[in-house]
Amino acid sequence: CSATCGGGRQSRVREPEREAENDGAPCAQEAATEQRPCETRPCPVDCEWSPWSPWGDCSRECAGGRQAKTRHVQTLARYNGSQCTGDAEEERECNAQVCDTDCRWGL
Repeated sequence: CSATCGGGRQSRVREPEREAENDGAPCAQEAATEQRPCETRPCPVDCEWSPWSPWGDCSRECAGGRQAKTRHVQTLARYNGSQCTGDAEEERECNAQVCDTDCRWGL
């Protein structure tokens, strides 16, 4: 077969058992080759993630906030393809610096 999935062609050629002689009818060339479809089942389609989004805004301006980025399934796995692995969201710490403290007078 010309393909392992998704539709290929298989062919076979046969040779004349006996050539025409003495004004006998020659073998038709069209009958020498035969083709048929093969491996018609769909090819596996693996899951694919979209690219990651940019990191989002930090939840705090100082003293440690969180920010996230996301992605989504762009192509679903089909026909026994590989499933997506990993998470659709990733988080990290941000703005871990100490907050500025302004002077304040007591009473």
